[in-house]
Amino acid sequence: MSMSSSSSSSDSESEYSNLQHIPDECWESVFKYLSDPLDHESLSLVSSHFLSLTNRLRTSLTVSDHVLPFLPALLCRFPNLTSINLTHHTGDLNELLSQIASSHLPSLRSLDLSHQPALPSIALRHFSRKFPALKSLNCSFMDSLTDKDLNLIAECFPNLEEIDISYPRIADAESRVKALASGFKKLRKVNLSGLPLRKLSLPGCFQYGYGGISSLLRNCNNLQHLDLQCTEFLDDRCVIELSMLLGNLNFVNLSENSNLSDSSLFAIIRNCPLITEIRMERAGVGKQKVEKDCLVVNSHLKFLYLTRNSYLDDESVEMIASVCPNLETMDLSYCERVSEGAVEVLRKCCKIRHMNLARLGSELFRIDFEIPTLCSLNLSWLRIGDEELSLISKRCHRLKELKLDFCQKITANGVNQVVENCKQLRVISLFSCEKVAADVVAWMVFTRRSLRKIIAPPRFHLTEGQRDLFLRHGCIVSSDLTNVTDSSARNYEPELLEAFLFP
Repeated sequence: MSMSSSSSSSDSESEYSNLQHIPDECWESVFKYLSDPLDHESLSLVSSHFLSLTNRLRTSLTVSDHVLPFLPALLCRFPNLTSINLTHHTGDLNELLSQIASSHLPSLRSLDLSHQPALPSIALRHFSRKFPALKSLNCSFMDSLTDKDLNLIAECFPNLEEIDISYPRIADAESRVKALASGFKKLRKVNLSGLPLRKLSLPGCFQYGYGGISSLLRNCNNLQHLDLQCTEFLDDRCVIELSMLLGNLNFVNLSENSNLSDSSLFAIIRNCPLITEIRMERAGVGKQKVEKDCLVVNSHLKFLYLTRNSYLDDESVEMIASVCPNLETMDLSYCERVSEGAVEVLRKCCKIRHMNLARLGSELFRIDFEIPTLCSLNLSWLRIGDEELSLISKRCHRLKELKLDFCQKITANGVNQVVENCKQLRVISLFSCEKVAADVVAWMVFTRRSLRKIIAPPRFHLTEGQRDLFLRHGCIVSSDLTNVTDSSARNYEPELLEAFLFP
């Protein structure tokens, strides 16, 4: 070993020794400034000490169906959970609550049962005996929630301070207020929303016309969510007039309405100042331009989905970019007349995080400016080569997910550039990339330890030994777009669980 190498190794050991003397309280204070769970995941891989610290810092857990096999391990792993969300669970809620009640979670104070069909009364009593100090309970959007259920909740959780029973399927406000007043003595916050109409969803309904929907909206000034997907009478004139009645709207779905053009889109942007998400997929955006002096900037719009608008072109997309500076997500997939307009979105929207550009009409896709916020990019079916891919990897160096399916011109050289330059890369898809050599997969797994999922290129044959080796490195490899999880992954903890917790 050379003198310089020996000195460097000694310095590293000395620095690590010094770090070991830093109290856990100091580390925890530092880690708390990192709000993104993905950052905690990276820290957990540094050492077993950091793993135990990040485990203690996690305070919330969302339990969906694909997490169920790992639930016992997760409940042991995160002892300081204060809130559990069961909204996305579709199975037996009584069984799940009983399983949670058998764990040791002394800090648990909040439970979310929203969007469930009914209150799990059988297991709730058992759960309450284990967690009598529960402070917050969410039963919003529940199909069936009766006064009897409220009495049961009051009996089980006398210390509740917050309860959400908003947007029930059957609403009886007066009865529920009485039940709350008589049963809960410590309540500080109650959500009874749902009597004023906040959400209207009528996709594919044909038994009403413009007069009916207009009359309804004139009497519902607080509407926030509107879904008129596939509504045969809708045209630009209707949407322009309706948009003037929707000052509080923050979500609208006007997809599959082929009579709607740019006029409808920009009317929503102009007349609904609080709008955050617009869906106009498979519409007619692009076929009728608007005058530029009619444009108004909307700083609230964050999510815009325009997939499969066959008329959409660069001119319309550039106009959108000019009035929506805070866009975070944009889907332009299958808009085959769009090319440079997509680049202008990336240039002008400085908060952009997710872009779906699959099957654009661009021959080349060159980016010659930094995009530090972009974390997800779909370039499937684009006719880009290694040169363009190298530029993208250098300008979008914080990418975490990259899809390159059916990109027939790229080779392993371009993929190498991505893996080397994108140090936070977690997911990469190379499905049907014919010119990418199969042996690049192993190199990617061992080179970029942040990778969690790889869709392999053609001619890659995954052996049992390779699968286990890759899993031990925390990466799931598949040659099938629909099969990116593996039941054997549950045998590898704690690193691989992160691939399921943070897909």
